[in-house]
Amino acid sequence: IEALRQRFGFEKVHLVGGSWGSTLPLITAINHPENIASMQLWSYWPADKRSTLQIFEDHTEESEFPESCKQVWGELMQLVPEEKRNDPQAVLDFFTSEEGIYNPDPKAALDFARAYLLYEYTLCQPPYLRDDPERGLERLREEIYGSPNTLSAARIELTYMKNGVFIEEGFIMDNVDKIKDIPVTIVQGKYDWCTPTNRALEFQEAYGKPCVEEVEAGHLRYDPKLKEAVMRNIANAPRTK
Repeated sequence: IEALRQRFGFEKVHLVGGSWGSTLPLITAINHPENIASMQLWSYWPADKRSTLQIFEDHTEESEFPESCKQVWGELMQLVPEEKRNDPQAVLDFFTSEEGIYNPDPKAALDFARAYLLYEYTLCQPPYLRDDPERGLERLREEIYGSPNTLSAARIELTYMKNGVFIEEGFIMDNVDKIKDIPVTIVQGKYDWCTPTNRALEFQEAYGKPCVEEVEAGHLRYDPKLKEAVMRNIANAPRTK
């Protein structure tokens, strides 16, 4: 991001992104705060161990956990040895091993990739899944099973997760003080189980100013209420020359 800023000759830039796309602007701003005019983020993900492992925790006993997520979690766990299922780190390690997405058997590797991405997208709770869980789940299966990018996407995501996205543990939360003078907005979806709002609220507390808005949405940028709030924040960003 900094290289692009220099390449195009901008004095300061506004950074916009969600999920992993919220992580990159924050890392950039911490490293180059003098070059950032503002950040409009959604589905905040701090890329620390806790935010990664919560994806592999068993939430099925929680009353608000969606039935679609419970169903797909059960399918996911069928691929995991029973002795590893209650240990999120063990589940992640298993999926990123040669027994999982790096299995030398292409079909077996693809099965793991499909299972992981299907679960991840149910955690995101797109609007069509919330509106009609049965048909929504069918649609998700068709999209993931029909995509030629499923295996590569799962390998990239899980490899980055396993390696802490190649940054120091706790890097963002440990360096919030470096960006306190940069205007930041964060929109969180109330139904998002992939990047839950509680982590964004922890950022807000460290940031020292109100910056988090929770809306009736899931994780993804095209969710209507989330999109509306993000676009409003972009329109209201401070002007730069």
